[in-house]
Amino acid sequence: MLDTLGWIHVKKGDMENAIPLLETSAKGAPKTPSILYHLGKAYCQAGRAEDARPLLTQALELNANFPEAEDARKTLDSMAAGPK
Repeated sequence: MLDTLGWIHVKKGDMENAIPLLETSAKGAPKTPSILYHLGKAYCQAGRAEDARPLLTQALELNANFPEAEDARKTLDSMAAGPK
């Protein structure tokens, strides 16, 4: 439930409220790729690429084909490319 609520905040652009919810969710389910992805995306959108990168990488290592895997790869690629 925390993951869903946190992800809703991410979709609304409210990282201040999203990140604590997603951090709690990730602590409770550290091997769930979608939850790690959600937290990684929130960190990325909050300008915290150094926090996002290991979470997105771990999500892909756990399951290279989880539902958001393609976006996780794209996000990692865009972070590697740096700002344009």
